Amino acid sequence: MKIGFVIQRYGTEVLGGSEHLCRLVAERLAAQHEVDVLTTCARDYVTWKNEYPEGADRIRGVTVRRFANARTRDLAAFNKYSEWIFNNAHSRADEMEWLKQQGPWCPTLVEYLRRHQQQYDVIIFFTYLYATTVTGLEVNASKSVLVPTAHDEPAIRLEIFKDVFSRPAALLYNTESERAFVHQQFDERPLLEEVVGVGVDMPQHQPYPRMPEAV
Repeated sequence: MKIGFVIQRYGTEVLGGSEHLCRLVAERLAAQHEVDVLTTCARDYVTWKNEYPEGADRIRGVTVRRFANARTRDLAAFNKYSEWIFNNAHSRADEMEWLKQQGPWCPTLVEYLRRHQQQYDVIIFFTYLYATTVTGLEVNASKSVLVPTAHDEPAIRLEIFKDVFSRPAALLYNTESERAFVHQQFDERPLLEEVVGVGVDMPQHQPYPRMPEAV
């Protein structure tokens, strides 16, 4: 099976929760499947500055394809725009502008996915929040899976995210509480949903410790 992962940042140096989760899952699946990660050249989520070289790389058995962001983030301007959009009536176009200002804005990644999506058996998107997921899910929803890492924050109430949570073929949660929150927030969801987490590596060839006997 060939599996595509889409994530906003990727690398052993990247310590974000969703990014780390994506890397752990990709590395474990790479032991039995062909795995591609489609990501940006950014290492820093504040500015989305292109720091990694563009192109294909190989990291711990996973093929990583990096695409340059078209712009960096002006954090002060974005925070001002966020304050406005979370507190005023606005249009879908306004929300797409918010998504673009938030970053990463990487049209070449989505274009690559559009051209090559047929070669993947499944495409797994990590994190509901970013444009890589919002625009990437439009390519082939029927073979797409979303790991939303959802939590209660103002952004999740934007109208554009109703499509994000209803569009994929399946949703995969980290916890039961995340699943309950998404159920409360979104009425329209895929029929396939599951709490999967990431799993735990058990010590090899090591018996469980015995409790000392009472005397």
